[in-house]
Amino acid sequence: MGFFDAMKSAASSMAGGAAADLWSKHGDKVVSAIMSCANQAAGLGAAYISDDDKYKAAVIDPAWDLLPLPVKLIGRQRLKWDAMFMAARTQLFVVEGNEVKVQPDAQARIERFITAKLSSSSDTVDTPSKES
Repeated sequence: MGFFDAMKSAASSMAGGAAADLWSKHGDKVVSAIMSCANQAAGLGAAYISDDDKYKAAVIDPAWDLLPLPVKLIGRQRLKWDAMFMAARTQLFVVEGNEVKVQPDAQARIERFITAKLSSSSDTVDTPSKES
């Protein structure tokens, strides 16, 4: 289960339409955090995008730190935050030599991804084990 699947699961388990409320309050902040870190990392050069450790330090960790507390309380591991960012690298960045640019439509791509995950009715949900 990926980040948005876990958000959907956690939010859906709340009573009284709280899933929609969670996203109406925090969805824009999640997208903003991702875009902010992507834009900063693009200025660092290709090494910070292609090297997993540098990418984690320049993009994944700072984006996590910018998330609103209600989102972070779901848990980084349960949200599969790191794996989601590793998979999204090519969706966020264009690398040409050592020059890195954020995809011109990166924000729209992120928003479409979020919308698709939240509106999908066929998602399966992992239930966390006691070890999680």
